Amino acid sequence: MVLVADNIAVPTPPSAAKQSLAGFGREQLERSLARIGVPERQLRMRVGQLWSWIYVRGVTSFDQMTDVSKDLRSRLEAGASLVRPEIVSEQVSVDGTRKWLLRLAKRGHEARAPEIETVYIPEADRGTLCISSQVGCTLTCSFCHTGTQRLVRNLEAEDIVAQILLARDRIGDWPGATPPGDGRFLPATERKITNVVLMGMGEPLYNFENVRAAMDVAADGEGLSISKRRITLSTSGVVPEIPRWGAEAGTMLAISLHATRDELRNELVPINRKYPIAELMQACRDYPGLSNAKRITFEYVMLKGVNDSLADAKALVQLLRGIPAKINLIPFNTWPGVRYECSEWEQIERFAEIVNRAGYASPVRTPRGRDILAACGQLRSESIRLKASIGRLIIVPLAFLISATAALLVLFSLGTERVTQAVHSRNLTDGDPVFAAFDLFREGIILVSGLTILPALAIVILGEVARIRSSLYYVFGGGAALAAIPLLARLNQVADLNMPASSVWQVFATAGFVGGFVYWMLAGRRA
Repeated sequence: MVLVADNIAVPTPPSAAKQSLAGFGREQLERSLARIGVPERQLRMRVGQLWSWIYVRGVTSFDQMTDVSKDLRSRLEAGASLVRPEIVSEQVSVDGTRKWLLRLAKRGHEARAPEIETVYIPEADRGTLCISSQVGCTLTCSFCHTGTQRLVRNLEAEDIVAQILLARDRIGDWPGATPPGDGRFLPATERKITNVVLMGMGEPLYNFENVRAAMDVAADGEGLSISKRRITLSTSGVVPEIPRWGAEAGTMLAISLHATRDELRNELVPINRKYPIAELMQACRDYPGLSNAKRITFEYVMLKGVNDSLADAKALVQLLRGIPAKINLIPFNTWPGVRYECSEWEQIERFAEIVNRAGYASPVRTPRGRDILAACGQLRSESIRLKASIGRLIIVPLAFLISATAALLVLFSLGTERVTQAVHSRNLTDGDPVFAAFDLFREGIILVSGLTILPALAIVILGEVARIRSSLYYVFGGGAALAAIPLLARLNQVADLNMPASSVWQVFATAGFVGGFVYWMLAGRRA
């Protein structure tokens, strides 16, 4: 049974006027203290006090800081807070995996507060926290659920650290804290969070500065004190930043590989088109501190009939030759709408046997949290997806109506001009060009509504399903839909005025181009 708790009772997230200090680094804390008038000679001591209370004892109120003067606590309370991100929902899997949907504080021009997901995976001898580095993702890996959510923004360093603080709150991982009373599994270790992996939403190396600052806080020996050997950054292969991360952060490294051939990895992990496998492997070989004691983990999702053949296993062994490595074979975790299937278990075992015989540790990762969509590749802000879906249901029909109106206005105005030209060219004095154009416009509406509604809708639906955001697609699609009308019907006014067919075709095509562009501006570019 899945335990679900919605809208957990936690303090309201800080507003822009009252910043939470939870997640701040030492320099940020020092600046915050200086702003409220703490003398410069006291800053280092006061930062040390706050650091211990926030990151060793996990307090959530300045009133709990008993060795800080009442005056300073009062000033801190007036201008800052220690609140965590708001918990929108908390789900607990049958296997003890916990997933939190977190709502962050709005920043700057954001219309709504962004949301992220964080997952805690308990085992008998350790507990791993999987944290996010971005709201959404830019990489669109075809097998990853997060890749279906557009990037909203990078997380600030304090947003990343706050995920660790909140998780420790919820599972009782502070000194003297009480574990949750839901009866679900927790490790037998003294510390319940022993490992942190940057494998949640987003590509962490595309948020390098904030992720590095956050991991500095997490690894600080006087605070959270998570060893860098127990922090793993997973990247899809941002090659230029890999050696830099090793030199500046020094954590463990994981590579989302998933294929041994560029043509397949281009499909599964599109960043491969920019940084192909050969460049990625060289960056791994050059990773600072690489040794048998500090191996790189290569993640390889098992996709039935795609990358799971025995030939693929042999190619993987050959590709990694000479690199101190561990290979994580990941049974594919399905999600709504995905086209891939998980490899058969027997095939995964045969694949693993080849890798093991070559001398590589290749554990098959046991899927955890599948029932709550918390397993590898399944993370996605469900509330954002729901809100986005509802928003699209409103904006798409509205944009379609507005773009159709724009196309008809162009049809009337341009039609009036062309009919006037036709009347004058024949030296006709009887008849009103505007009236003739109105007839053309009237018949055009009948034909447009009858002949173009279905192809126009097909263009819109295909654009939504395939997430096509190209302006050319909608502009030329709209033009093609309307330009077909003169080929399928003969307008009476055209015949009476002897207007060239090409002139009529241009009128309708131009109207279609305008309608398509208007739709792209309103909805298509955000498909």
